[in-house]
Amino acid sequence: MRKVKANSSWNGLSDQQRETLEEWLFEERLGLREATERARKELGFTGSVSSLGRFYRRASEERLLAGFTEAQSRAEKIAGAPVSMELLRQAAMKVVGQLLLKRLAEAPEVTGPVRGDGGATVLPP
Repeated sequence: MRKVKANSSWNGLSDQQRETLEEWLFEERLGLREATERARKELGFTGSVSSLGRFYRRASEERLLAGFTEAQSRAEKIAGAPVSMELLRQAAMKVVGQLLLKRLAEAPEVTGPVRGDGGATVLPP
């Protein structure tokens, strides 16, 4: 990841203001133009849309890297767990079987493959 320029417009924002900006961009999914206008009004941001675009790309990359770190930590905990793989496999098969039987009991007239959109082919009564 490239080093942030000291004169970056969003560098002048406080940590809390940057968190707010990230929330608008990632959770509320505001577009860059809308986020820039809102940041100017509410946060006193003085930068351009392209500057905010650079902020977005950097924050996105940081989130991605943090996700990998978190995933590795989880994987290490799971890999080190003292469990029997055979016992887990047997339990999983029982759960899957139970879910299948429940689904079939709720909609026995459904035939054919279930579509990716959650729909299915249903026979007329």
